[in-house]
Amino acid sequence: MKREIIIDSLCDTVRLFLFEDSELCESYFLSEEIDDIVGCVYLGSVVNISKSLNAAFIDIGLKQNAFLNIDNLPRQRESLKAGDRVIVQVDRQPTGNKGARLNTSIKLRGDLVVLLPYERCIKISSSIKDGAAREKLIATGRSLLEKFGYGLIVRTEAANSAESDIEDEYRRLHSVFQMMDSKAKSLKPPMKLYGSTDIKQILGFICRDATIKTDNKRIYEELSADFDIELTDNDIPLCDIYRCDKLFERSIRRRAMLPSGGNIVIDRTEAMTVIDVNSAGFGKNCKEETALETNLEAARAIMRLLRLRNLSGIIAVDFIDMAGKENTKLLEAELHDLKRRDRGKPVVYPMTEPGVILLTRKRCNKSAFEVFSEAEDIWRSYYKAAIEVRRKRAAIKDNPIIISAAGPLCGFMTNKGFIGIDGIYCVEDNRQKDNCFSISTAPSSIIADNATEIG
Repeated sequence: MKREIIIDSLCDTVRLFLFEDSELCESYFLSEEIDDIVGCVYLGSVVNISKSLNAAFIDIGLKQNAFLNIDNLPRQRESLKAGDRVIVQVDRQPTGNKGARLNTSIKLRGDLVVLLPYERCIKISSSIKDGAAREKLIATGRSLLEKFGYGLIVRTEAANSAESDIEDEYRRLHSVFQMMDSKAKSLKPPMKLYGSTDIKQILGFICRDATIKTDNKRIYEELSADFDIELTDNDIPLCDIYRCDKLFERSIRRRAMLPSGGNIVIDRTEAMTVIDVNSAGFGKNCKEETALETNLEAARAIMRLLRLRNLSGIIAVDFIDMAGKENTKLLEAELHDLKRRDRGKPVVYPMTEPGVILLTRKRCNKSAFEVFSEAEDIWRSYYKAAIEVRRKRAAIKDNPIIISAAGPLCGFMTNKGFIGIDGIYCVEDNRQKDNCFSISTAPSSIIADNATEIG
């Protein structure tokens, strides 16, 4: 299988696209502004201490100071004072006028283990019930603790994993903390040390056997010491060559088309995700061969979209009815084969009498689909405008590009700018609806007086 990772930067957001045999299978948008920071580790500075609240307020570089319960600092409780440096991890996202909540018990999470760098203990997930399995995992954990000195929590997924896989992940997390700790000694607070939006962390999970490419020199310089990455130099942006944006836009639609003409419809509810498989023109009453062909196509598309959208929890798939048990077994075998590519460790259950297959899947790093879906409307419009602007700049080298937008969106774009794209002007046009825009080109001589350069 050919695996390629394309990385670029747009709207202050680093974007990663993973292709497998030319199919877009995973995508990530990494941005402080639109991602959550729970689990991120910061080097902070104590701003002040409130004895009445039994709390310290820490500057970690966000708009509001974060809250740290002093009870989390048994050894520093009496000596802690304003100006002290402290390494903290975010427990709760800042909301409204409340700052983030912090703790000092650092935990670095992997798929199989959680590293506890400040503890010397071994904990096994309570979901692992088998006594022999628990004993084996305790022995593995004890060996790692004696060798490296950091405690760990063995997660449920480790029960069916090879000891070498557990050790590899522990070593990777151990190296991450060593680098983070070393960095903290030489930096001034506030500074982010580690987080869920860290590009190296994401690449560590997905880069196996993959070719990594970027056309962004800053990203190349940041990653080249740790990864085998290729810096390309084309007139056309790399993401346009691979059609990343068009494929991503297609992937977030409710209805996904299949090669044979059938389609799948994806609906998310509070309790589960429901997927309906439809055959082209025949509904649920089609020939057995057509039903099998469409179901197999749907299985491949569904297992890819689970990764691309990071769908988790319970997923119910209503496949087209098939009379033959052998065909049902073929479909289930295909799903079991496809699930091996997924870090979300899907569990596939046998088909029920009505023709429904249930899957469960754990949540991985926040996907681009989730980031895009949860972002504010104004940011989504800014992001779409940036894509269109970059396409026009690649096609038209010299003439300025003019964006006409309503007041709030125009102001947002003016404040943000389009990093690395020159000659972009924004004109306030209140005939435009909220968060809508239009893009045109014009010679420099006829740029409107009220146009503001943002590129």
